[in-house]
Amino acid sequence: MRTTLMTFLLVFVPQTLYAQLPASRLDSIFPAGAQAGATVEVTLGGGDLDDAAELRFSHPGITAKPKMTEPTPFNKEPQPVPNQFIVTAAGNVPVGTYDVRVRGKYGLSNPRTFDLSNFAELTETEPNNELDAATEITLPLTVNGQVNGASDVDVYRFTAQAGQRILLDCRARRIDSLLDPVLSVYDAKGRELVNNRDGYAKEAFIDFQVPAAGDYYVRIADALYRGNANYVYRLAIGPMPHIDYIFPPAGPAGSNNQYTLYGRNLPGGQPTELAVDGNQLQKLTVNVALPGDPASHPLVNARIDPEQAFLDTVEYRVQGQPMLSNTACVGIATAPVVLEVDTNNTPEQAQKLTPPCEVAGQFYPQHDYDWYSFDAKQGDTYTIEVISHRLGLPTDPLLVIQQITKNDKDEEQVKVLATADDIGTRDRAQFDTRTVDASYKFVAPVDATYRVNVRDGYSALRSDPRLVYRLAIRKQQPDFRLVAVPRDPWGGLVLRKGDRTTIDVLAERRDNLEEPIVVSVTGLPAGVTSSEVTLGPSMSVATLVLTAADNAAPAIANLQIVGKAKIEGRDVTRVARAGTTNMSMRMLQPNQAPPNSLPARVSRQVVLSVTDEATPFAMQLKNDKVWETTRAGILKIPYTAVHRNNYKGQVQCTVENLPANINRTNFNIAAGNASGEFQLTLRNNTPAGIYTLHAGAFVAAYSYARNPEAAEAAKKRKEEIDKIAADAAKASKDAATAKQQADKAATDTANAGKAAEQKQAQAKKAETDAVAAQKQADEAAAKAKAAAAAKPDDANLKNAVTDAEKVATDAAAKVKAATEVAVAATKAFEEAQVKSKEAAEKKTAADKVAEEAAAFAKAAADEKKVTDKRATDTANAAKAKNINYWTASTPITIKIHEYPITLAALPEATRLKQGEKTELPLTITRLVEYADQVSFTVVRGVSGVSIQNVNIPKGQTQIKLPIAAAANAAPGSQEVTLRATMRVNNQSLTFDQPFTLEIEKVEAKK
Repeated sequence: MRTTLMTFLLVFVPQTLYAQLPASRLDSIFPAGAQAGATVEVTLGGGDLDDAAELRFSHPGITAKPKMTEPTPFNKEPQPVPNQFIVTAAGNVPVGTYDVRVRGKYGLSNPRTFDLSNFAELTETEPNNELDAATEITLPLTVNGQVNGASDVDVYRFTAQAGQRILLDCRARRIDSLLDPVLSVYDAKGRELVNNRDGYAKEAFIDFQVPAAGDYYVRIADALYRGNANYVYRLAIGPMPHIDYIFPPAGPAGSNNQYTLYGRNLPGGQPTELAVDGNQLQKLTVNVALPGDPASHPLVNARIDPEQAFLDTVEYRVQGQPMLSNTACVGIATAPVVLEVDTNNTPEQAQKLTPPCEVAGQFYPQHDYDWYSFDAKQGDTYTIEVISHRLGLPTDPLLVIQQITKNDKDEEQVKVLATADDIGTRDRAQFDTRTVDASYKFVAPVDATYRVNVRDGYSALRSDPRLVYRLAIRKQQPDFRLVAVPRDPWGGLVLRKGDRTTIDVLAERRDNLEEPIVVSVTGLPAGVTSSEVTLGPSMSVATLVLTAADNAAPAIANLQIVGKAKIEGRDVTRVARAGTTNMSMRMLQPNQAPPNSLPARVSRQVVLSVTDEATPFAMQLKNDKVWETTRAGILKIPYTAVHRNNYKGQVQCTVENLPANINRTNFNIAAGNASGEFQLTLRNNTPAGIYTLHAGAFVAAYSYARNPEAAEAAKKRKEEIDKIAADAAKASKDAATAKQQADKAATDTANAGKAAEQKQAQAKKAETDAVAAQKQADEAAAKAKAAAAAKPDDANLKNAVTDAEKVATDAAAKVKAATEVAVAATKAFEEAQVKSKEAAEKKTAADKVAEEAAAFAKAAADEKKVTDKRATDTANAAKAKNINYWTASTPITIKIHEYPITLAALPEATRLKQGEKTELPLTITRLVEYADQVSFTVVRGVSGVSIQNVNIPKGQTQIKLPIAAAANAAPGSQEVTLRATMRVNNQSLTFDQPFTLEIEKVEAKK
């Protein structure tokens, strides 16, 4: 792989350490799926998800809306909860995997998988790390879980009946999770019964045949005890149907043939003698309809890895009660299908084939070597190809091709013609389509019988009937498939105003397709343009450059990328599949080594989003024409550059997508340089053809302020909350003061009431005493009067009456006075009671106001802490920081000619007689302004004929080639080879041109 500017290193680092221009990046969604017909609350994880406002799914039947908060004193309207959404999947959405993306300030993100089931689901709740804390579940069920920490394990308890066949299928890698799950099943006593890490689809899978009725536990953990929010899983548990493999694995396009499913819990399935890890498989015969045009068939509803991306397949599932099986795939055969026979394990037992054909075989049982033979005539050309690893299987096929002949003694002579192994080269680290399958272009050297040995590199280690293969021996069928992958695996495919971004288009050139493939894109939003690009004959990757105008409006668009080629006179069009990288990486410097391949998969769509930010730098190559040169030539390409946003740094540039054998060109653009040129230097073995290339620009140390709008909004919000908090604090203080005053007033009036009550009691007692004294005085006066009446003449008694009456009168006056005092005291007491009650009520009201004011002040203070932090964080984030940034130039198209001249056609034959002379006119057409001398020499002459070497001088186009035949020159038709030699930039280019001489015999004179 050529080192390119835009390569990425597989490292796990925080974004802040290796900052790039932000683009919405979705790392996880939890739960990562739902039951069709259900609604679920999900939480997103990722980077640059500012203002995440919308989820977009690849199926219109799956919708989402933001989760909203309840109104608060500080937010009168409901507010979206950051990175949380309510997802609803309609009941008619088919079971399977779909893409979900999130839209935010920095565009639409990369996709992540959202998986739909058709039976009940549960989201894990902690704690459930131990058997005695296991979550109880009822089967069948899909559990959505998260291993969120190095020590986190999850345990579930279920009840099963004896004889049940319970399957446990943990989906992690298949839903873009980082988890490498290990499953274990325990009995009620905590004894481990079975565990697994890679039983199906490179993930944990257990076939648990219940030994006795009772409770059982399932435990899930990461194999390396890692964990965070991105370590999610979906664990399906129950008697689900499961397809292990389909045989044959492929069928003819447009057919509706019978196939045999091998698996477990197959409805109506029959037992077989086959087993996987000791678990018996069943079989079921079904019909599968295959499309007539496999290249345009929709993608299967399951994970497709990069090495499988070019393969044409159709999905098939089995409907259980009520559960649907996993997805199994049937391929589209490239020739009539025949089945492997069991007795082909030695060269002598080689199965006889009649090409073209496609064999459906198995690397089974252990140590299985399969032999095939066929007859071919000299020059017969076939593609011999094994497809197994691309079926998603852990195989490593090898092809050995032998030629079988017989000697004079009729003994078999074996000659190994070829050994074929892995296919492809790594064109892009972010989407590595290489496969360990094998392919070979076979050309029969002689009429003979040929043998093919097919083996798996791991066959000695295992005996697994699932390891099927397709062996194609077919006539050459040149064709191609395309996969389009956004170049930047940091986040979504995002364009800024005035910016450029790129999409790599990877091509599979089937059966040595050499024709150029012209690639274009449709569906671009207004203000975005892209030129078509050409994959020359030696190229398997091209790059589409998308350009946003300076005034391009924010937009989101689904793109369609199409390739066209002229194949054997036919116009062939293929729509590119989409690919995505599953891991975000930091950008390398141009001189750093390329990384390991990144985890990736086929996605549903290529989606472009345009944001309203502007790019700091843009570069344009002069592309008003096709730049033409010849092998060994030199091209000088002008460019213009624009520095924006006060960017003054130096930009490192390199030319990308060059064909082989062109010296890589690196150049720098200094600040203030608005134009310049770079040079492409070709070698004399550079392949001729039409190519599209562009320059990549590494913008270093660009001072970038991230989301200043958020900082400004947070500052404004802080100011609002600061005022509210200050007002609330003052109101709370005032309420506390008022409460203190009310408390004092209540206390004072209560004390006054008590004093009034005491005075009232004293007055009442005084009144009672006065009334008693009056009564005594009245009684004494009455007695005195009675005594005086009995002795009218007793002066003393009369005086006693007078005195008693005076005492009674005084007592009555005292009673009156005491009564008046008592009435006044009672009135004062009643008034004091009223005042005390009023004061108490005011105190209660003041207490409530003070309590509410204090609570609001505390809430305002807490809100102030939150807004202060948000304001600080967003202000810090918005501070200008130096980042590295990558962009692309506009593309250019170059045409490389084989030679800087063409030679006009020579006569069918040049005739002369023995002993005569003639001249052969040579006429050249000069290309690409080539003006140097062209030399012609004879490299294959004729006995008796003298041919002089000639040179066409610089700037001229014609010369005559002198030819002289000796008298004894051999008569007849003779072929001569003339070699043209040119010097281009001190490199030699030559081509040979044969022509025919007809020598006429001259009869001797008698």
